[in-house]
Amino acid sequence: MGKIYISQLFPEERVNKILNKYDIGLEIIEFGIGYTLDKDDNGIVEYYKRNGELIKNRPLSIHGPFLDLNTASFDNMIKQATLTRYNQAYSVAKRLGADRIVFHSCYYDDVYFKDVYINNSLEFWNEFLIDKDESINIHIENMYDKDLLVLKELVDKINSNIISICLDIGHANCYSNQSLEEIIKLLGSRIGHLHLNNNDGKKDSHRGLNSGNIEVIETLELIDKYCNNPSMTIEVSDFKEAEESISIIMKRNNK
Repeated sequence: MGKIYISQLFPEERVNKILNKYDIGLEIIEFGIGYTLDKDDNGIVEYYKRNGELIKNRPLSIHGPFLDLNTASFDNMIKQATLTRYNQAYSVAKRLGADRIVFHSCYYDDVYFKDVYINNSLEFWNEFLIDKDESINIHIENMYDKDLLVLKELVDKINSNIISICLDIGHANCYSNQSLEEIIKLLGSRIGHLHLNNNDGKKDSHRGLNSGNIEVIETLELIDKYCNNPSMTIEVSDFKEAEESISIIMKRNNK
């Protein structure tokens, strides 16, 4: 498996405890909120004051903005707001030395016909990518996507070396009509990053890897077979379950 990150889903002092204990990266979520990006220097100065030493020389991922945004919007003002927020997050990633950003797919098949979503999103991503280099990997994450074939087709049409899919196995378990095995076989090497957590298939509860109906180890074996060494973020909201989940991944990787 590729690099391992922990998501910032519990209080900062507990995140710090994990980072001081384990040699892993951090996926920062606070730059995914417009309120933070509206601060001086997009919130970086304030963040550095709190965490500058902790994040030094550590792999970093940024969870991009997602609230109220839509890459597939017909409304040009919403599209421009989305583009502005995404560019702000990219600038933050550059200045923090992050190696990846995760953005949501924004696909709601009860709202958009498949072809409309793909065409609108393709136009957005082509505009976003105009001035981007290869220093940061960009991952498009499934959220409410029922059919992951749509995301596959979008990524294929974008056809960029820096664009791949972030497969969130918890989202897939709750919202997709396909099994994780079907999804992993379908997406294959397009999966560049993973969000790992578990749930009961009804609520996206971000439980630990042993706390739900996803067979996580079997899922990772499928990833090993069909994908190309993706990085991963342990996106678990309970501190104790997050530590247990890190331990599970570490033991598996050290076999």
